[in-house]
Amino acid sequence: SLLFTSSYGFATPRRPAFLRSDSVGSYPQRAHANFRSIRGLLSSSFSASRSINGFSEIIEEYDGFLVDQWGVLFDAKQPYPGSLAALESLKAAGKKTVLLSNSSKRKSDAVKNLVNTMKFGPPGPEGLYLDIITSGEITFQLVSSGSVPGQPIMRPGTKVYCCGSGDGDVDYVESLGCELAGPEDCDWVLARGNFVLVRGRGDTGVKTVPGGDPADGFADQKRFLASDASGLATAQARGCPMLVANPDMIRPGTNSPMPGQIGAMYADGSLLGGLGGEGAGEVVYVGKPHRAVYDAAFAAFEELGGLKLNAPGGKARLCAVGDALATDVEGGGRHLPGGGSVLIAHGIHAAALGIPEGGGLKPAPEAILGLLADLEGPCVPTHVVPSFVW
Repeated sequence: SLLFTSSYGFATPRRPAFLRSDSVGSYPQRAHANFRSIRGLLSSSFSASRSINGFSEIIEEYDGFLVDQWGVLFDAKQPYPGSLAALESLKAAGKKTVLLSNSSKRKSDAVKNLVNTMKFGPPGPEGLYLDIITSGEITFQLVSSGSVPGQPIMRPGTKVYCCGSGDGDVDYVESLGCELAGPEDCDWVLARGNFVLVRGRGDTGVKTVPGGDPADGFADQKRFLASDASGLATAQARGCPMLVANPDMIRPGTNSPMPGQIGAMYADGSLLGGLGGEGAGEVVYVGKPHRAVYDAAFAAFEELGGLKLNAPGGKARLCAVGDALATDVEGGGRHLPGGGSVLIAHGIHAAALGIPEGGGLKPAPEAILGLLADLEGPCVPTHVVPSFVW
């Protein structure tokens, strides 16, 4: 049978193998818990990361690459120079590539962008990449099957208050089999964007979130989200859990808050003026660096790419590629066989590295040293490269 009846008494589709009980993150296990201020690790962190000029230098070290989209392959409008050629070279070298994104959109939307706008072609064994895994797609599979670990309320037939992107939010929630509702009567909160708050269809059902100013760290936006006007404190006070479908903290290019920050505010009690304790909200994270999206990627490597990740006597070696230490690099360090990770320097850490964002310039060794000084464990990349080039 494709259905099973849960202990909560409702029938749901049998969950895919990668939707395991430990596959999502929850507070207090934060998405970014591995950042530490340990100055004594400065020299060891840097020595553990090798600066390279392009992927041709490490091609023999790995069998497959798990590659982020935004900040790596392209910005909001177009591919970065050399990114398409790098994918082509990986393909020619017999390496397997899966794209992994914290986008809260469904896979079909991501493919449309990759094919029609970015011109990377469709996924598949014959393409430049085997598959595209998005946190929005995995969220959809978890909720629509009633399989969110520890959250029986996050299922079809429930009422949802949505922090949205302003693009497809209503359709996304309704495709889950859920009903949009306000914070006064919702069952749970979905954070998939930071631009609008959605309680229903039409203009009366959508409230725009202030854009804010990067000069003051988007203080107006954060104040609004923490105010009664957003309704988030109301939902939290009622004990409604939140699911964050994009754990990213800041948006590349603008550094504006992303859903990960909304989740952090909900989790630490700051919406109710507290710092934990009774004021803390229950938050589930789906996306990098948490397990569920990686299990979906592993399935793609094995089923579409023929890699053997658990073969006796020799496992395939995988490498995570991304521009964010707290998601791309940490997730690779935690979950990938072989544990390799490449930090793309000209992404969200570009300013800290003293280079322009998207410029493809190589940071100075002392800048890399400074960026990695406070890190330990899986947050430390194996390699640092200016951009995604061959």
